[in-house]
Amino acid sequence: SITMAIKSVAIIGAGPSGLISLDSLIKEQKFDLIRVFERRKEAGGCWIYDPQPPEPIKSFDKLSKGEIEIDEIPQVLPTYVPKSHTQRFMDTATYSYLESNVEATSMEFSQETFPNQASKLSKSKYGENTPFRHNSILKKFVTDLYKTRGYDDHIEFNCSVELVEKVNDKWRIVLRKFGKNQDYIWEEFFDAVIVASGHYDVPYVPSIPGLQEFSDLPSTTVIHSKAFRSREQFRNKKTIVVGASVSAMDSVQDIVDVVKKPAISSQKKTSGPHVYFGTEAFDHPHIQKRTQIVKIETETRTVYFDDDTTESDIDAIIFATGFIYKYPFLPNFNVSNHRV
Repeated sequence: SITMAIKSVAIIGAGPSGLISLDSLIKEQKFDLIRVFERRKEAGGCWIYDPQPPEPIKSFDKLSKGEIEIDEIPQVLPTYVPKSHTQRFMDTATYSYLESNVEATSMEFSQETFPNQASKLSKSKYGENTPFRHNSILKKFVTDLYKTRGYDDHIEFNCSVELVEKVNDKWRIVLRKFGKNQDYIWEEFFDAVIVASGHYDVPYVPSIPGLQEFSDLPSTTVIHSKAFRSREQFRNKKTIVVGASVSAMDSVQDIVDVVKKPAISSQKKTSGPHVYFGTEAFDHPHIQKRTQIVKIETETRTVYFDDDTTESDIDAIIFATGFIYKYPFLPNFNVSNHRV
């Protein structure tokens, strides 16, 4: 057999997986070129906090079908093109007071330990020895992997990977550098590629007749939980949280004390207790359980459920319904049972 010498490696994403991969490869001292491509302006992956919410979902109908916008790649490279306005779902789900729901020791790398720092909020809930960490601590832990070790020159920020394909014995990567008025597109070739971009980018929203029209009303709010930034956005609003898993639990518990009572939890009839957390998060005197939404009537803001009940004058809907597995830069990959 022939073993190919791998001397150049591309890493897609500067989050926890991407940066620990960079650190590990550099320490091997076996590679001539290691490049990290990060489409945001900073590292940190899912722990990047942006107080500005993402742009509204352009088309719920297309998203429910798993359809997303993809920019065409020019045939002749390199080149400058008009600035892309494609909805790329680059924002994270982090909000200002988000704490981890996993113990710090479970998130440590083999040779990197978390600092013993916890927020006042976490200590007030779980005691002085709380195992949970604020998102800012998590982000710093991740970014220190490159900031304290002089790895800056290995990372290209504001740079989207548009295409990855095998060409002979190399991997061709087409890249887009985001500019103020125009973008620059070029290609590079590598012996190996590490995909460290995660898969919690593109929101999943079920197909519901009337949802787009309801969202377009000036007085209503429709978001995916990824766009949640503060409970205050829902104060005194009649709100439905759709979903039965962790993000739905988190969202409905967060807003229950500020929304117009009761908060409404919409779940499929087949949704049983969560395998780890049961139904405790929804068993609250000010949370009303309803079944799956089947349609929305815009004029009266009425939501219809599949048990033939309705709820009128709805102000807001939060879809805590998970994500679609999408890797637009890998056109020929297959997803089976939520695995690539």
